[in-house]
Amino acid sequence: MKNLETVFKKFRNVDAALITSEAGTFYLTGYANDSAYVLLTKSGAFYFTDTRYTEESKAACGDGAEVITVNSRDAYEKIFGIMIKTGVKTLGFEGKYTTFNDYSAMSKAFEGIKLVPVDAALDELRSVKTRDEISLIKKAASINDRAFAKTLKKIKAGVTERQVSSELEYQMRKLGADGLAFTTIVAFGANTSKPHAHAGDTVLREGMPVTIDFGCKYKGYCSDITRTFAFGDPGADFRKIYDAVLNANMRGISAVKAGVKGCDVDNASRDYLKLEGLAEYFLHGTGHGVGVEIHEAPVVNPKGDTVLKKNMIITVEPGVYMEGLYGVRVEDLILVENDGCSVISRTDKKLLIL
Repeated sequence: MKNLETVFKKFRNVDAALITSEAGTFYLTGYANDSAYVLLTKSGAFYFTDTRYTEESKAACGDGAEVITVNSRDAYEKIFGIMIKTGVKTLGFEGKYTTFNDYSAMSKAFEGIKLVPVDAALDELRSVKTRDEISLIKKAASINDRAFAKTLKKIKAGVTERQVSSELEYQMRKLGADGLAFTTIVAFGANTSKPHAHAGDTVLREGMPVTIDFGCKYKGYCSDITRTFAFGDPGADFRKIYDAVLNANMRGISAVKAGVKGCDVDNASRDYLKLEGLAEYFLHGTGHGVGVEIHEAPVVNPKGDTVLKKNMIITVEPGVYMEGLYGVRVEDLILVENDGCSVISRTDKKLLIL
């Protein structure tokens, strides 16, 4: 688990911080639990959970946090008791994960304590990966690459999007993935013009483009990759669009290094597509951070003002979507370095025609 004393020092102007999201508590402890609260104070850390998870929580936390058993009725009461004992007057909380109902309940239960969001500090912490986190994400990406190669061998005329999605997910699991990083996207033909198409019963036929966007989790950390290819000759127009998106992808990657902003990377990809007359068909941002969650800080879009730092991991994924015809997206995982970057995804990007 993380050094919680070091983590707490990142939260300024609060006496304690209460982390309640599954992503947040996993980030701190390395233990996945959807019913946990982690209270960080100046005098120590406390992990609150119910009896279903007590034994495993103690093993996960070790000496890093005191594990306290609670239930849904008395959790806030016990947390409040610790805060009173430790002199907490101002409590940090996760604003973007806290529902209105939970905020109202905390406000009522933590009488006299000021609640302050600490999302910016958490984003900064999570966005710069440790050596171990980078290793886990690279392993997840390796599973992606190998699963994709195995799945390609199963693709033939007559298969459905749903069947390809199931095969790919099976291969990721077989290769060691804990689960999916997000719902697998498999799209054939005109469905590829939908950036987040849902895999359905569309049947693969000669000449169809195929887009597959997928990722897995390995020991809690995500991977993300997209490849577009063709089943049979897709035609000259499709080839031209593919080349433009691939070049936009490479322009974006070339712009990645510590010290530039997320919007600078977005501009590199977007400006190229603009030169090609395709800017209006690029419907989303160029990328996002990846870690415990599939979408984390920093954002890589026109408003991305976060300065990239060494050991951040982001995606670069420009796309062009011709409604009702086809779409193309090429996405890679990128590790930010001081003088550039390295591409974690290894699957070839040359247009594949099966």
